[in-house]
Amino acid sequence: MSAGAIALVLASAGEVARAQLPFLDNLPIFDIFSRPAKDEFPPSPLELLEADPLLPEFPMKRELSPTERDRLRLALDELNLQAAATLRAGKTLEAFALWNRELRLRRFLGLFEELPALGRVGELAWREGAVEETRVVTDRIKAIQAGQTGPKPVLPDEQPLPIPEDPALLEALGLAYYQVRAPKLALAVLEPRLLMARTADDPTGIEKYLVAIGQLRASLFEDAAAVDAYRELLAIERAKIAAGRWVAVPVPPGTEPTIPLHRQAEVRYARELVMLLNRSRQWDEAIAAQRDLLGVYQELGIMRLIPPLMSELAANFDRADRVEEAVLQYRETAAAARSIKQLGIAREALDRLATLYRSRPAFADKPDLLASLYISLLELAREAADGYGMMDTYEKLGDLFVSLNQRDRARIAYEQAAILAKQLQHRESYFARKLQDLGPAPTPFNQP
Repeated sequence: MSAGAIALVLASAGEVARAQLPFLDNLPIFDIFSRPAKDEFPPSPLELLEADPLLPEFPMKRELSPTERDRLRLALDELNLQAAATLRAGKTLEAFALWNRELRLRRFLGLFEELPALGRVGELAWREGAVEETRVVTDRIKAIQAGQTGPKPVLPDEQPLPIPEDPALLEALGLAYYQVRAPKLALAVLEPRLLMARTADDPTGIEKYLVAIGQLRASLFEDAAAVDAYRELLAIERAKIAAGRWVAVPVPPGTEPTIPLHRQAEVRYARELVMLLNRSRQWDEAIAAQRDLLGVYQELGIMRLIPPLMSELAANFDRADRVEEAVLQYRETAAAARSIKQLGIAREALDRLATLYRSRPAFADKPDLLASLYISLLELAREAADGYGMMDTYEKLGDLFVSLNQRDRARIAYEQAAILAKQLQHRESYFARKLQDLGPAPTPFNQP
């Protein structure tokens, strides 16, 4: 039987089935008679499949003239503004439909105009939670990297994408991947770009790519690699500072010093280093980095930044089991914070020190240290007019005296807490029970 005859028989069979069993026409099995086969891999919405009035012809088989390029660029910039306004109006789907049209046409202006647009729209899609749009944009960036610009690029799932040799293309790809939050893809092109910058002895490029790589590694929680990047950045920045001829500008009287412009990058890198070392629980290295940053703050005279960092330094001494240094640092933190009226930081430092005293066996037989510390906390709370803080500290002091079987001193502390509770109208019955549990107060007649 010929192919035509077979087709005729199949068509006739379909018509007979419809005539005899019309109610079955709505069942999925009969879709084969009325519906075309669905494309398992439909083209991306970023592919131009039909004529667009912004293009001079379709399909485009020639390069645009300079005038046509300028005209198209202006039209696409306007389309971008229109899409942004549509998004602000809450019409997300319509906005990304406009941006997709822009992206379909941007490619006719070349890769170095298309890639920034892809990154911009991809970042907006990521921020808006448009997962499918973000994927579509990312796939287009990957296709550009792979050199596959047809309507249905075949991208390898497991094998790495080829690395272009053009430094400018590597940089553009890296930025676009960065914007669409594809850190591994971004690193795959930025690390070769960093190597090129090192080979060319390009200090500006080295710093730029190290910053991006440090941020990307940190976002992937690859802290060891991120630490290496920020340590190198810190060394680069300090070499620049040492080689520069900076003139110190005196701070006007009564003005709080700020981080000068030429030291801001140094401080930023040092802070990132501290954060990463803390996050990776490398306490001894974090302590060294904190001391280094503390020295910068002291050199610059920015007093308000010093006590909070001192407090975190003390906490790291505690975590590293360097107890004596932790005790000293907590006390120095409290004194420094109190001297500039950062009473919250001072209280936090003494609270942490109290926790250290209570939790470390070495201080179990030294209750006077804890009692003295609570007295200092009471003074701080009184200075800050913190009634709740005073009440809580009197309670802790009373609990300490109970544990030492010094019930008379405990009673005095609880009575002070009860007075504050009554003034604050808070936990009055609680402290009444505390006093009741101690038993009757001593009198001249019931004293032993």
